[in-house]
Amino acid sequence: MGLGAVRAGCAAALDLRWAGHLYRRAAFGSTWRQLEQALTEGPQRTVDRLVRPEGPIEEFHGSFDEYEKAAARSGDADEIRAWWLRRIIETPHPLLDKMTLFWHSHFGISNARVQNARLMGQHVQTLRRHALGRYQPLLEAVANDPRLFWG
Repeated sequence: MGLGAVRAGCAAALDLRWAGHLYRRAAFGSTWRQLEQALTEGPQRTVDRLVRPEGPIEEFHGSFDEYEKAAARSGDADEIRAWWLRRIIETPHPLLDKMTLFWHSHFGISNARVQNARLMGQHVQTLRRHALGRYQPLLEAVANDPRLFWG
């Protein structure tokens, strides 16, 4: 689907099909309640909420940063994966986590190469910090990330 089709869909009233598509692309899917809210509020408010969610976002990040540190201290890559999956499931900002996952896949850094759970967790944090920003600062941060050259 091209950008023109997306713009045309957003310009029209948001229907259930478009709302579902938006949540699949900008999040990890939706609940029925989120779809109903999108239909009620319309496309602009729904996109605004996905880009700039409301609520205790910083509190969530603080809690999950602490969980990540505990998982990294374990030295077990499975603990990091479990932490990230839990974060994805519970996030109040799914677009941020979806883009972090996208960049993780794009740059192709894995624990198979790094073999250090703490460094992998820090790499994911680097990606998250830049996930919704401009590409050049993200690329510079990843290129200067010593975790790329570990092992």
